[in-house]
Amino acid sequence: MTLTRRTFVAGTLAVAGAGALAGSAAQSMRQRTVRRWAEAFGRIDMIRDLGVEYATRYPDDASESAVLDHLATLAPLLPGRDDESGRRPRLRERLRRDFAEGDMVAIGGWRFSRTELRLCTLVAQQWNHAHGVAGVFARATLATAAREDASVFWTAPSASVRVVPAAAGWECRMRAGGPSGQRVTLRVAGRIIDEFDVAAGVWQRVRYPIRGGGAAPFDLELSTVPTWTPAGDFRTLGVGLDRISFVTPSQNG
Repeated sequence: MTLTRRTFVAGTLAVAGAGALAGSAAQSMRQRTVRRWAEAFGRIDMIRDLGVEYATRYPDDASESAVLDHLATLAPLLPGRDDESGRRPRLRERLRRDFAEGDMVAIGGWRFSRTELRLCTLVAQQWNHAHGVAGVFARATLATAAREDASVFWTAPSASVRVVPAAAGWECRMRAGGPSGQRVTLRVAGRIIDEFDVAAGVWQRVRYPIRGGGAAPFDLELSTVPTWTPAGDFRTLGVGLDRISFVTPSQNG
């Protein structure tokens, strides 16, 4: 993935999303407005990936609560479906103000307004919630893989995936990126449950039993070292997954 057009993100974010509500003095109402607006952009891979990358680099600034607090003031500026309110120029003006004040972040050789990167982060968060993941980039295609193995979901250095528990356990396939292997640490509720090496260039199956997992889904946390960045890309990547939600061996056949 290469970032070829700097104006793509700013222009897209200033285009109408889902119908935005009128501004409200209530913080919660403004946050709901921004959430609803962000949901419309989850299908745009570059916007989601920029959001994940920003959260990777600035985790304290990119938590959901921090992002919503920062962006709630944008609610009256977000364009509606037909932009009848003329809000689009006002949103662009807000982004230009960030540049004028030096509130910028360099990613992939381009400089972005911190406001637009926070908007990208919110878009990624909305998509992540819908799919039970965090810190996972958009689906990518492996150029040299067999057709049935062509897709991969690269993680950020830290990520999590929602696991549906079952007596048999859970499984997925992983692969390392870059020229060498990587070390993956798995945690549940902050507790390390395993560490293992993943080889570069090949898929390997990872399967574990669940002990005392109960009936409720839980988050499996993955951290990967070393990280890597493909040539011409802006993302800081961890390990590759063949799916973004784990299934049990009984479901996988």
